[in-house]
Amino acid sequence: MRLLVGAVIGMGVLIAVGLIVLVVGIVYKAGEAEGPGPAGSETAAPAAIGKLRTDAVSLGLPAAAKVLRMTQVRGALAVLVLLPSGEQVIYAVPVDRRQPPLRIQVTGPRGGK
Repeated sequence: MRLLVGAVIGMGVLIAVGLIVLVVGIVYKAGEAEGPGPAGSETAAPAAIGKLRTDAVSLGLPAAAKVLRMTQVRGALAVLVLLPSGEQVIYAVPVDRRQPPLRIQVTGPRGGK
C-alpha cells in the first residue's frame, strides 16, 4: 500500500513540474515573438495578429497630401503620396524600426517629354 501511495505522489510531482516547465516555455516564446522594442520615446502597441507591429510612423506630410498607393517591397512599406503641389513622392518605411523612413522624389525624364 505504501508503494502505491508513493507512486501516486511521485506522479503528482512529475505532473506539477511538467506544467511549470510548460508555462515557463510558453511565456518565454511569447516574449521572444514581440522582438526588440522601439527606440526613444516611442511606445509599442500590442500586435493583433502574429508578429505584426502597430507602431506609428510620422512622414510629416502636408494636410492636403493624398496617399495614392501602398505596397510591401523587400522588408519595407512603399507609400506613394501626391503632394498639394502636384508632385509625387515615394516614402520607403523600413519594417526594421531602427532605420528612418526614406523619401524618394518622383520626377519625369530629363530634358524630354
